[in-house]
Amino acid sequence: MLTIEIARRLWWIPSLIAYTALIVWATLRAASPSADSSDELADRLQEIHDEEIDRLTALQEKELADRDRILEEYQGEIQTVRNDYWTTINQIETQIRAQRADIVKRIYEDPDAAAQILTDKYGIIYVP
Repeated sequence: MLTIEIARRLWWIPSLIAYTALIVWATLRAASPSADSSDELADRLQEIHDEEIDRLTALQEKELADRDRILEEYQGEIQTVRNDYWTTINQIETQIRAQRADIVKRIYEDPDAAAQILTDKYGIIYVP
């Protein structure tokens, strides 16, 4: 008799638990994605992924084009430096040949003056 009396007084507790469980279940079911929305979400994620791949591909192509352009400019600058170097070397060799020819000419014309030039310029003592 005691349990029936307690059940009559506290009948609302099991009812409250059942109603709460029913409300939680209905709320979670409504909030969970359905199969259609999962497919839509997967499609949208695939589109976003494809767009990002396209952007990365375009960025990579731009970087490669910029690299090729910079390499061409670099090769042009290197060629300019090489040409300048060889031009300068040829000018220096021409000057050296002219100076040697001048010294040889002076040696035949005035050996003492040529000996003095060699001593002053190169530290060589020339004895005729």
